[in-house]
Amino acid sequence: MKTLLHALALAICAALPTPAAAALDYDPATGILTDTEAQRMWLLHGIGFGSSYGFPGFAIDWVAGLNLEKVGGYSDWALPSVEAPPDGSPPAAMGGDLGQLFVDLSTALADRSQWPFGLGAEDYGGRIIYTDDPVPGTANYWGLSFGNGAYVAVYPGNAYAYVGVMAVRPVPEAETWAMLLAGLGLIGLRLARTQETRID
Repeated sequence: MKTLLHALALAICAALPTPAAAALDYDPATGILTDTEAQRMWLLHGIGFGSSYGFPGFAIDWVAGLNLEKVGGYSDWALPSVEAPPDGSPPAAMGGDLGQLFVDLSTALADRSQWPFGLGAEDYGGRIIYTDDPVPGTANYWGLSFGNGAYVAVYPGNAYAYVGVMAVRPVPEAETWAMLLAGLGLIGLRLARTQETRID
């Protein structure tokens, strides 16, 4: 029984993701960027950039498809969000999910040409990524410009040339994994003791 529990614990440890050494880890093959500093995982490609017609419907459908297909092995992808004042004024620059990504990219990669998915390229200066947060009292949505990290109100009915959507999901912190392992260890101990009691 103890050998079985030991083997189970080793298998669980092997299956758990190893914390990345770098703050940002981008896999061009999947389009997934892991931001260990902010504990977020981003899907940078999929819808990509283009016309903003049909937002948020097409984006909601896209995210639902990601979760149905378990892209990257996950089914909890969502559109990024940001807290905005109820009076309709813009959210704080570089706030929310997208703002954190902008800050972490700026910190980790001073050379914007090294930003993944071309987000730091010169011609991306005005490109805007939508959040799922509507602007109060309007038909607009908040979006973040990767030119300067500021939020602007964008109207989905316009065919903005460089408007896009990215999906995000939380990455559990190392402490969460430690708690999970500790819980499994306690369960294993309990099972071992129960087995020993039955043998006695």
